[in-house]
Amino acid sequence: MSSDNHDRIELEAHIATTVDNAWALISEPGWFINSGQLVHHDIEWQDQRTAVVTDADHGTFTFKVEALEPPRHVAYRGLETDGQGGSRLVEFWIDPQQSDVVVRLVESGFASMAAPVAEQVAQFEQNTKTWQQQLAAAKERLQTSDQAAPSQ
Repeated sequence: MSSDNHDRIELEAHIATTVDNAWALISEPGWFINSGQLVHHDIEWQDQRTAVVTDADHGTFTFKVEALEPPRHVAYRGLETDGQGGSRLVEFWIDPQQSDVVVRLVESGFASMAAPVAEQVAQFEQNTKTWQQQLAAAKERLQTSDQAAPSQ
């Protein structure tokens, strides 16, 4: 991957679920912090836009909600505490289709990290793989929970 192409990850997943179910997942700050299977997190709101998310295995993360447009769009900015500077923005959109929804993800801001370009690119590549896993985990969770829900 060239070093000038590493600032923005764009992925999507087609999920056989409802907009409301997809929104319930993606509107929870830090739902994507895990090891490939969605788990419960402790979330403490510092104010209406800032959440501290604690994962038993991965630690504590602080997110600022930059945009909230229920039930279609949410954006989180990770508030860096590791001294690397810069911050990345993670955005999710839900686009209803005829028989499913498309959950679209964009993570941007790798090039603003206060790290050498090689480290920025490595983080971009790692996050791309991780987001693919997280979207697969979201798909599995949402489709499984929809199948288990009683029919109306």
